[in-house]
Amino acid sequence: MSGANQQQVADATGCSLATVSLVLRGQGRISAATRSRVLLAAKRLGYRQGALAHGLAGPAVGALAYLTHLQHFQPPALLFGIAEAIARRNRAMLFALVPSGAAWADSLPALLRDLAADGALFHAGMDLPPRLRGELSRQQRPVVWLNSWGEHRCVAMDDFGAALAITRTLLGRGHRRIAHVTTCHATAHRWFADRRRGYEQAMSEAGLPPQVSVTHDTEDMQVPEPGARRRQCRALLTAADRPTAVFALGPEHAETVLSEALRCGLDLPHDLSLATIAPEPLTLSGVCVSTWVQPLTAFAEAGVALLAAAIAAPHQAQPRVVVPFSEITGETIGRLVNKTY
Repeated sequence: MSGANQQQVADATGCSLATVSLVLRGQGRISAATRSRVLLAAKRLGYRQGALAHGLAGPAVGALAYLTHLQHFQPPALLFGIAEAIARRNRAMLFALVPSGAAWADSLPALLRDLAADGALFHAGMDLPPRLRGELSRQQRPVVWLNSWGEHRCVAMDDFGAALAITRTLLGRGHRRIAHVTTCHATAHRWFADRRRGYEQAMSEAGLPPQVSVTHDTEDMQVPEPGARRRQCRALLTAADRPTAVFALGPEHAETVLSEALRCGLDLPHDLSLATIAPEPLTLSGVCVSTWVQPLTAFAEAGVALLAAAIAAPHQAQPRVVVPFSEITGETIGRLVNKTY
């Protein structure tokens, strides 16, 4: 048999795919008898280690891992998108959670070794710590970072571009008092900061001062004091110079703005326009909120494609990929009506 893959070697030896992968890579604590059985079967079946570097759309040759934090929200569309993109390349998908906090960087190299994957996608939402680069390069195990803005082997969504487009859309409808409701943790997460930067740039282009309302949330977008975010949004919407339009950071903030607007007797979109960014079209209290939908399927495909390229050409520096937003849904953006508030 020519060009056998690891799954066929596993079937022939009665070993798991993970064990076969470890043996063929010379890793793991595998007994001498098992190691010998796998190597002999691989030779007999014509398994070629070099097959890994050719035609990832061909026969399955191993597994790709998807790693993330336990507290990191995983939209179903992203998980399905990654699973489908990996399956299209005839690979198995391994899923693992890394510890939250500072410990994740220390645990990642060992976790990658134990998983015996040919490469990994890591959804960290942060840039790659410099001290990890050397360790991962010594493993020669490609890693692609999702929602990260390093120069190489990173994939990010264009949150800056989406925020710029949202604010320009509101400006185009005649609004001048446009507020951005965001979180105090915007600097800790690149995509939150990018949304604020996009908003501020659009306001600057229009010669208008930004109006940023920062809510004091925990990192998972919950509020330490129930009702604190609502009181803050209510104060924003009842001020004498209240905004006529709001760009909310995400679904949690959009929900608060909408509920407080309704409490204040404001009609959307006639009295107040509202827009946000979310993983899927957003309907709140029966209202279809104007939403720039995150391109999760395209994002997943871009990540897996970049990882495939890194495996096929491990010594090449694959540049960062930025995925644009394209789907816009909802009905809460209206043209400004000249009236006194």
